[in-house]
Amino acid sequence: RNAGLDVASGRYVYFLDSDDFLDLETLSELSSKADEEELDIVYFNTVSFFENKEVREKNLNYLSYYNRKGDYSGVYTGQQMFAKMRENKEFFGSACLVMLRRSLLEENGIRFYNGIIHEDNLFTFQCAMLASRVGYIDKAYYHRRVHGDSIMTTRKSMRNVEGYVVSYAEMLSFLHNREVDESAAKCISEYLYYSMYRNA
Repeated sequence: RNAGLDVASGRYVYFLDSDDFLDLETLSELSSKADEEELDIVYFNTVSFFENKEVREKNLNYLSYYNRKGDYSGVYTGQQMFAKMRENKEFFGSACLVMLRRSLLEENGIRFYNGIIHEDNLFTFQCAMLASRVGYIDKAYYHRRVHGDSIMTTRKSMRNVEGYVVSYAEMLSFLHNREVDESAAKCISEYLYYSMYRNA
């Protein structure tokens, strides 16, 4: 992803995992919305599909895991949208579920943290905290494959611990001396506290 960002030249960037797929109209519709509303980030939805019946039976929680039910129409700052989604427990840290204005990343020196897993959590959090204008399309463009040996479905290890600890430490460092929207501050604090507590 970082290597791709280093050579990217377009107005927007999007990250697609190699074992998943998008609807054909995804990028044209996302970029059209971003152009029309001058957005830094466009959020959208996903639907899960399963490698086989056995994987499906073991991971039934993914049938509705990504189903957003909240109303996120309109344009918000990234922090405001983060707070709205967090209030409904519908903020997802996957980089595959956002399209980003490339200048947001370049002007702020944002890249994925090297050498850890769960690096999406840190990356998407930083983007949300920095974005001035974000929007949402209530459509499941992204099709996420659930298989038996993915990072999300296998037993947790010290790599998971390291990924979460580093991500949350970097989030706190990132926020230090940075202006936080008063309406979003409580949700941001709760996100960091409860995410660290739950994963611990």
